[in-house]
Amino acid sequence: MSVLCNECSSPILSHQRQISPPMSGGDVFHPECFKCSSCACSLLDKHGNPNPIARQYNGRIFCEQHLNDIMVLIENGDFLHQLREFKSKALGFVAARRKSSTSLQFPTPNEACPGSSCPGYPHGIRMVNGYWVECTYAARINPYDSSRLAPLELYSETGTFELTSHEQEMYGTYFYSTEHWNYFTADEDLGNLMLSLKQETVNGRDQFRIMVRTATYQIHGLVPAACVFANRYDREDVIRSLGKEIALYPPLKIAELPSTPDDLLKLDQVFIKSELKVGVVHVKEGQTTEEEIFDNNGDSPLFEEFVDLLGDRVKLQGFDRYRGGLDTLHNLTGTHSIYTFWRGIEIMFHVSTLLPYEKDDSQKLQRKRHIGNDIVCIIFLEADDTDFSPGCIKSHFLHTFIVVQASPHQREKPSKYKVSVVSRDEVPGYGPYLNDMCEFDKGPMFREWLLTKTVNAERASYTAPKFARMQDRTRGQMLEDLVINLNNHSETGKMPQPYRRGSWRPIGHMRSNFPLQDSVRDTFESFETLSNDFAAAFRRADLCDVTFIVEGKEKVKIHAVRAILGVRSRVFKEMLYDNLKGIRSASLSSTNLKDSNMLQVPDPDEGYKNKSAPSSPVAKRALFKFGNFSFKRRSDGSHEKLRRELKRMQSQQSACA
Repeated sequence: MSVLCNECSSPILSHQRQISPPMSGGDVFHPECFKCSSCACSLLDKHGNPNPIARQYNGRIFCEQHLNDIMVLIENGDFLHQLREFKSKALGFVAARRKSSTSLQFPTPNEACPGSSCPGYPHGIRMVNGYWVECTYAARINPYDSSRLAPLELYSETGTFELTSHEQEMYGTYFYSTEHWNYFTADEDLGNLMLSLKQETVNGRDQFRIMVRTATYQIHGLVPAACVFANRYDREDVIRSLGKEIALYPPLKIAELPSTPDDLLKLDQVFIKSELKVGVVHVKEGQTTEEEIFDNNGDSPLFEEFVDLLGDRVKLQGFDRYRGGLDTLHNLTGTHSIYTFWRGIEIMFHVSTLLPYEKDDSQKLQRKRHIGNDIVCIIFLEADDTDFSPGCIKSHFLHTFIVVQASPHQREKPSKYKVSVVSRDEVPGYGPYLNDMCEFDKGPMFREWLLTKTVNAERASYTAPKFARMQDRTRGQMLEDLVINLNNHSETGKMPQPYRRGSWRPIGHMRSNFPLQDSVRDTFESFETLSNDFAAAFRRADLCDVTFIVEGKEKVKIHAVRAILGVRSRVFKEMLYDNLKGIRSASLSSTNLKDSNMLQVPDPDEGYKNKSAPSSPVAKRALFKFGNFSFKRRSDGSHEKLRRELKRMQSQQSACA
């Protein structure tokens, strides 16, 4: 009985030779059919035996080189298809950013609890519209790739859990400090766009590593050189081909400024945060309102034990590391806090019981103003029969709550914790997931899991529309500046002008701890030294020209400089200057004042008249915050002489008229 050739499906007759390579799994071929499905080259050696380089994939035979091309395409999700879809997806992101969060539909993560049909419902969480709760049952979902280690296996091997990687890290990882080329254009639909190109050899085959970015969207991947419809040895031809795939107009131009790689790295580094601030709130049995929760004052040994697990208890006064918005000079936000430096990330915890407590403040604003401005909050629920509601703490910034529940009646050691996670609908899923386990014993593994979950929750929340819009604005402005500089250099050959002190900061100056050397950054001793100099100056009454008398239990004199107050505050400018009508320095006309580029500071010896209460409602509200006060200006008698002289000059002018 004859068999069929796996390639041509024709029978192999008894007098014909059949090829049955060991890697084919029992398939047979005609000798002339045993060839690469891509290049049609015979895969038989000179003796007519199957060549060792022959490989089979999806029922087809390939030579080793073309099989590697296919594997790269599969691994990178057919990156050429992503390039063709880039423009439509980027425009879709722009349209989505313009919509309100309430009008957008967000996909439900695979890890979300389905509701009452789940055996563990409600997972210690009071369900609220607009949030999803992470399910704790592994039988329903399997979010892990079989080719990767599950979190517990990863921890057993490395002692860590996997952190979510930033898409902004791709340029620094694959392009920066290696030979590559950057191209730019201002597309008529997408706006400013940058494309980075690099040649690599992967599995013995030439590949192009490509990264395309706009203000709202970016993609990165590998394309086999054989799949690009261009002369692979002509870089400009390759770029023209890629530009046609994306449908860019005007075409891409090469970025010739030597600072371009540094600028692109700075553009990415702005959004890679190495400092986080995280809220920690203590909730007791039966507490369901914001006022009850923030009224707790750290009288729980279980809570103190949990807080000490998170990090080190540090004294805030004089603390010189990341402070997370807390005061480190005058103890205005408490005397101590919890801080940790973990895997290169500084985390300051805003612990509710360590923040200032005012008994008469029913809303506890001193605590809420810090925790309400965090993105992730850890809830320590010391209760057996109370579910936590994510809607009880009203905030526009809080997007994720990690609820750690402990029974107030447990006596055994180590302490046991049950964990639940609830996030807003716009936050996608993030690991390490709870379907491996949701109950932990106090120890290093629980701390590592909790910190990893906290950092990943913060990074996942950045994709929410509220934060994505902020990033898009910043990225769009920086990308626009970069493309304008590149285009000017391309057309005129001129280098960008150096930035002057006091002007807008160049790309990369958003972070004070930026790791790269920057030749244009101004140097000074420190912000603290500058602050101390100003404080010392204001303590000297002879250097000031206005005195505020603040009336409280006792009158207190505060000296200040009118020019500085007027420049720094519109309210003070109106109060201190706008009432000086008709009094000008004799040496400078009003026209010259308007045309001058100098900072206009009134002459201290110019005419002065007593100020009445400001008429602006804004100024009035600002003054009421200080209490009842008046102010006066020191005078040596020259003002009355100047006023009489001005009146005499005005009367002479009217007589001549």
